[in-house]
Amino acid sequence: MKELSPKELLAIVLLVLLFLGQCGYLVSFHTITDDEHIHTAAGILYLRTGLFEGGFDNPPLIQLLYGLPYHLNLSQWQATGLSPPYAARYVNMFLGLFLCLLIGLFSLRLHGTTGGLISLCLAVTSPSIIAHSSITTLDTGLALFLVGCFYFLY
Repeated sequence: MKELSPKELLAIVLLVLLFLGQCGYLVSFHTITDDEHIHTAAGILYLRTGLFEGGFDNPPLIQLLYGLPYHLNLSQWQATGLSPPYAARYVNMFLGLFLCLLIGLFSLRLHGTTGGLISLCLAVTSPSIIAHSSITTLDTGLALFLVGCFYFLY
């Protein structure tokens, strides 16, 4: 793999900032969804007690990541309120960013620099990735780990 030129690095940085700006804007304006508080509370329960009994029958790793800011006392949130778990949403936003970067890296490996930049551009402007990365659901994390499996197995 050849080194990226300064213009290509600038394009990547701008695309990353575009994604973070779009998701950061939506994080504060989305109302709480049906299962956001369940995934976040399950992650907090897992981290504080070590018992994996608090959530749906879903893989607990992503829920653990959602509970991490609250376990480390970086943020306060009550599961009974109607306010969304903003810190968990920011965790999911960065999972979405890693997903976009991994898509770009995978395409870079397969199709070269131009293909990687085009794929990164399409990923950071995808309405589905932006929408799912700005709420606390398991979709973004599962997509990240699935694309990661394909990337590392290829």
